Amino acid sequence: MIRRALVLTLFSAALQAQAPPTIVHGRIVAADTGDPIRNARVGTADGPDAPAALSDAEGRFALAGVPADQREISVAKTGYLSMTVPTVADLEIRLTKGGVITGRVLDDLGDPEALMNVAAFRVRRTGRRVTFERFRATETDDLGEYRLFDLPPGEFVVAAAPGRVGTATTTIPVSLDRIVFRNYYPHAETPETGQRIMVRSGEETPGIDLTEPLPPFGPLLTSSGPSPAAPLPAPRPGGTGAIRGRVMGSDGLPIRRARVQLISGEQLFSPYFVPTDDEGRYEFAGLKAGSYLVTAGRLDRGQVPFSASAGARGPDLLTLAAGAALAQIDITIPRGGVISGRIVDEFGDPIANANIRVEAVVFVRGRRRLVPVPGIASRQTNDLGRYRIFGLPPGRYVVGAVVGETVPGWHTADWPGYARTYFPGSAVPAEAQTVDLAPSQQALTIDFALVRGGIARIAGRATLSDGAPLQGVMSLTQSFRSGAIATPPVLVRTEADGSFVFARVAPGEYVLQAATSRATVSTEGEFAAQYISVNGVDLTGLAVHLSAGSTIEGRLSFDGGDPPEDPDFHLSPVPGDPDLTSLADNAPARADIHDDWTFEMSGITGPRRLQLTQAPDGWALKMVRVNGVDATDALLMFGTAEQSLRDVEVVVTNHVTELTVADAAAGSASAADFRVIAFATDRARRYEGTRYAALGVPGPRGAVVLRGLPPGDYYVVAMGRGAQPDTSGSDPQEFLASLAASATKVTLTEGEHRSLRLRVIGR
Repeated sequence: MIRRALVLTLFSAALQAQAPPTIVHGRIVAADTGDPIRNARVGTADGPDAPAALSDAEGRFALAGVPADQREISVAKTGYLSMTVPTVADLEIRLTKGGVITGRVLDDLGDPEALMNVAAFRVRRTGRRVTFERFRATETDDLGEYRLFDLPPGEFVVAAAPGRVGTATTTIPVSLDRIVFRNYYPHAETPETGQRIMVRSGEETPGIDLTEPLPPFGPLLTSSGPSPAAPLPAPRPGGTGAIRGRVMGSDGLPIRRARVQLISGEQLFSPYFVPTDDEGRYEFAGLKAGSYLVTAGRLDRGQVPFSASAGARGPDLLTLAAGAALAQIDITIPRGGVISGRIVDEFGDPIANANIRVEAVVFVRGRRRLVPVPGIASRQTNDLGRYRIFGLPPGRYVVGAVVGETVPGWHTADWPGYARTYFPGSAVPAEAQTVDLAPSQQALTIDFALVRGGIARIAGRATLSDGAPLQGVMSLTQSFRSGAIATPPVLVRTEADGSFVFARVAPGEYVLQAATSRATVSTEGEFAAQYISVNGVDLTGLAVHLSAGSTIEGRLSFDGGDPPEDPDFHLSPVPGDPDLTSLADNAPARADIHDDWTFEMSGITGPRRLQLTQAPDGWALKMVRVNGVDATDALLMFGTAEQSLRDVEVVVTNHVTELTVADAAAGSASAADFRVIAFATDRARRYEGTRYAALGVPGPRGAVVLRGLPPGDYYVVAMGRGAQPDTSGSDPQEFLASLAASATKVTLTEGEHRSLRLRVIGR
């Protein structure tokens, strides 16, 4: 009997395992009013591949693809408590509104503390035993404000602790499990002695403010919080010099516990940090003679370099004599800019835990791209859909929001069907409206709704040139030819059979790439690129075949004498099309140059220019001949064995040009405070990475020397700091064209040395 029962049980389990997925129907309403709840998420689990659905305007839903053995489903909606319910034929799910605790975290002088970790601990009672469950956590903004939401009815205690630490360029989140809370509301060191806060459904409990004294002057923050016992090591023992000053805000008040960083110009030591005291003062002692850079920053304000020139973009290099002291190296840190707003769905309902990122528009590798802002972390929306990103330097930004995707360091809302959306409400980055911030400016109404629908799934299989499956990474980004702003590429790893899947791809024109690692310095990896148009319809069954590329063989010849004694020449095929430049940041090959000056390189794919990327002092590229034909600066196409080149002559010369530019106002206090730009008058020669452009700064004698420009016609401009705009987001072609009207035209012949005295503009 037992054996028969076991057989029947196994047979029943097998039938159940083979049962097709089912559809679960139901309706979601508010527990207190019975009103329907729209856009509530219903699913079997979190994640993009798990079955999920949203309720309609009547609160009804149909969840398809539910496994036959699924016993529970989860339900969530902003402002309500998430819950799991049994999987039955027809559900009525009643959601309860969550409670909220709000307040501020201030230092001992009443100033707000940013990026403090605030946690709510739920009070649990089992008989006479009381425990405290860490239930919810968040971070304060630059106003010191926090908001703990989606709390169930009951008793809680609230605590605060440093949640992030600063480095030179960013902030590092500290895992909640590693944070030791010793400050419980209102002034307690343990949860047992903290004040119990009663939370009620749908109600907000405001005014739960905590005081977190700044750490005493002297120690630095470590990755696990304050370390009062950590000594401040001397960066270079034995020196007797010093650099000291103050750090202040733009209001003239001292900034306490700012992180001041010292960087050695000779790289004698790693960056060295000290905090400011209660008067904003700092000092670096025990320094040897040398050159130094000093910067200062705070978690809510960013890092600012010392510069004696008002409004200067770059730092000043300080020269310290042996045993000397440099005083009054004062740095003013303005309050950073702020972008804040509200994220809602298509009905205007708030969306909590949407991840918000602010990205800068920069021009990299021949196209505009969105890149993260150094030192500025992404943020999450609260239950009101509100977000606030602070500490932004002046600049031009794009604001985006995402749900339903994995974001490292955050638990982002898993709402299905929404595309990554950019302000004011588009899934296409090129249609984003930029937000321009002046120093300390606040843009407080950057509100937009997430775009629903239109996203698609891209799937296929990638194979190597020998037919074996690719074991590597696929990359996807907006194509250059579409004119769209490029977002950071999305990377997915292939499965054992070479298959890949990109989920949640918004409408647009894309380039899909596959690449293997470079085999040697002179051999690039296999490569493939494929253009894809996405319009909301899944693309499956894509076949991506990688190519082993072409081979380039040739020799170096020398015009003007014998080869140099130190023949450190680097010859590379530089990519000429951003769409065919490796998104995996694989560097182009560098030719293997032999003792007889022959060279070869292989694995080359796409349009390339043969360029000397490095040459000994006094040597430069003169000409490239392919099969005896001049191909200097020409784009050559590679990718197949038939496109390989076997007869390439690269001619280098020591008859190089030299252009010396001096300030016409030499002798003035700011004579050395300028830059010189020289660029070809022919727009066709202003391509990305061109050798027909050069930038120089004054040398020890106060003049700029530009060596190695090819013979030709050039515009030359001398610019003071006041005329040096932030061109990171500008098209270099447009920027150079804007300089032509105020430039001096110069013609350089082979080996010519010329000198100019120019009036510096923008001083």
